[in-house]
Amino acid sequence: MRKLSVLILLVFGASALAHAQSISILEGSSFHKAVVGQEYGVLEETATPDLGGVLYVFVQNNDIVADGIDSITVYNGAGETAVPDGWLVWPPVMDASNGNISTVTIKGIGSPLAEGEALSVVVHTTNGASDSIHIAELVTPKLRLAN
Repeated sequence: MRKLSVLILLVFGASALAHAQSISILEGSSFHKAVVGQEYGVLEETATPDLGGVLYVFVQNNDIVADGIDSITVYNGAGETAVPDGWLVWPPVMDASNGNISTVTIKGIGSPLAEGEALSVVVHTTNGASDSIHIAELVTPKLRLAN
């Protein structure tokens, strides 16, 4: 009987250690089309827009183990892999000190980060978790606050 209880404890202990890491991309991503040549709120007459923009995606770590975002994959509206011009994560580690949330900032010049386009983003973490979001149309919010 004692061997059976030890075996049961080992099985439950191993399954607890082998649980899958979990993240969620939160609702409410935010897109802002690019504004080139903006200086203190005044658009220069000679500025040429790059027709791109910035997408903010908010990712929550659903586990007690700290995690970080390792990579992202962006797909255009046709489902083809697209390469953004750059991306950044802040804060770099999702843990209790920052509410287990990080913001992924993705910058693109033109497609797929142009206003009106559709895209999907898949986020991959260091601990092996992933989640995705599909955005049917990138639209800059009507309300814009000054800096």
